[in-house]
Amino acid sequence: MSDGSYPSSEMDTDRFAVIAAPRPRRWTNAIIIAVMTLAVAVVAGIVYVAISSAKRMQDAAPPPVATQEPLLQPSSSRSPSRAPLSTTTTTTSSTTSDLKPVSGPAGLTVSLPPSWSVHAGAVASNREATDPGEASRLIRFGGNPGGSGSLFDITARNETRNTAISTGYQRVRLDKIAFGGASEAVDWEFTFTKGGKPTHARGVYWRIGNTDYVVYISSSEASWAESAEIFDSVLASAQPR
Repeated sequence: MSDGSYPSSEMDTDRFAVIAAPRPRRWTNAIIIAVMTLAVAVVAGIVYVAISSAKRMQDAAPPPVATQEPLLQPSSSRSPSRAPLSTTTTTTSSTTSDLKPVSGPAGLTVSLPPSWSVHAGAVASNREATDPGEASRLIRFGGNPGGSGSLFDITARNETRNTAISTGYQRVRLDKIAFGGASEAVDWEFTFTKGGKPTHARGVYWRIGNTDYVVYISSSEASWAESAEIFDSVLASAQPR
């Protein structure tokens, strides 16, 4: 007999259906969040290790140290002891007659006495020529890609950093000069002690485009007068300029 209401069996079925309905599983979301957090931590750890490794390699690399006479870094307080000489002086000295053209790095060509021996320099950016009649006399010439700073600053740092000239070093001049078509040029002359003997040296450094060039000479102080004449002639012959 029915009074219009659900039978007790249908009501019980519906009640159990409601009770058995699944609830959201909060632990599933927690696992997803934990996995994502772990992945981020792993990636961050890999990046940290890579950066730390690169820094250790950089710190372990020794700084460059100049150990030979200058080729081509702040300037000292020593003042020039005499006025600069002209960089275009000509000479009729028999030592500089009948010069022959010799090619160097970066396309630099200079004219040298034919009896001089020319060979590779201590670094790839220069060649070296030696005088068979004067063992102390040598000329270096060549070029290399220009540095990021001014040519004057690059040259001046050699005063304090170049260990090859540190003994007895005295500046004669360190001047910015005009030289041919160069955008910047520096004339550096100095004396120092080499092998226990007084030595005199001079280099002219100039920049054309993205290339820095140099002509450099050194000899014993006793033979410097003749060396200065040779230097002027070789410098005047330098191409490009």
